[in-house]
Amino acid sequence: MFNRTEYESFIRVESDNYKNTVETEAKALLTLSNRYIIPAALNYLQKFSNNTTIKNKETTLGSNIEKRFTDIENLVNKSIQATNHLNEKLEEFEHQSSTSVDHLQNIQFLAEHICPGMLELRKELDDLETLLPANEWPIPSYIELLYSKLD
Repeated sequence: MFNRTEYESFIRVESDNYKNTVETEAKALLTLSNRYIIPAALNYLQKFSNNTTIKNKETTLGSNIEKRFTDIENLVNKSIQATNHLNEKLEEFEHQSSTSVDHLQNIQFLAEHICPGMLELRKELDDLETLLPANEWPIPSYIELLYSKLD
């Protein structure tokens, strides 16, 4: 059993650990998204934006390629929106946590806003990974991580 002082200390330590972990993961996800994944997807779209096969919808191949690029473009847009939303919520949290000493309120904000924002961004980026060619994906893929040899 904890006495009141021990309990408050425990809550403070655990909430600080949770806060630091979630903040670090959110910032890392934003960095990966903004510096690597979204630019790689935009470069891929740019490379082929003038390709006449893509613009030629009269062929089945042209139509399928056009759909693939539209799908990638939509996922990039959703990823950018999710990145912006997560960044806004993270800034809101940083402001709130700097003015509030209520550790439970801070944890609740993380659980209700930051974690769902991270999951949404992660979903869009995971979907994007399935559509971009392996040589265009800027970070190790799930397949590479699962099947790589450990030396």
